[in-house]
Amino acid sequence: MNEQIEVSALCIDKTGSMSATDLSPTRLDAAKEASLAFIRRKRVLDGRDRTAVIAFDTSARVCSAFGRHPHEAQGDVRKLTAAGGTNITAGLTAALEAVTAEGKRLSSPTLRCVLLTDGEHNTGSAPIDAGIVDRLKRARVIVDCIAIGGAGDALLKEIAKRTGGQFVRCADFASLLRHYEGLAAKRAQSTSARTR
Repeated sequence: MNEQIEVSALCIDKTGSMSATDLSPTRLDAAKEASLAFIRRKRVLDGRDRTAVIAFDTSARVCSAFGRHPHEAQGDVRKLTAAGGTNITAGLTAALEAVTAEGKRLSSPTLRCVLLTDGEHNTGSAPIDAGIVDRLKRARVIVDCIAIGGAGDALLKEIAKRTGGQFVRCADFASLLRHYEGLAAKRAQSTSARTR
């Protein structure tokens, strides 16, 4: 295989509003299943690729580390519960730290973050003001942003634009699942923002 290894952080919003049921059975459950579909698809497409899952609310943490088998990742991710406010900056900061640390172990990998949220940033410094988006850009981390529910499209579009990623709004679980499975494919460096 001549393609670069990809190091991806799937950044999942687990705030209180993610318990809403407009995506079945809940927004958080839909996000968890879509993330697991990404991990399973990655393993089929290129077993060298590395994926971690980060959960954020008012703070962020790695809930499934790089190198976990899909069955282990499933156990990690399905434990997540919805609570707290929305700190997108914390999620992006954790993603940056995770992918750059993992990327140092590899030879010139492509670094990625997939950010899913259903709400406006409302806790701590905003991502643009805090400088995390510029840090991601300097580190060459591509950030693909996915909006569900009442997420603020303007901020997510700007994050994607500045980092060379894509923006997509998904209205139901089927489109969310399809989008995550599509994102599991190797990522071209050139991108465009779009809405689904």
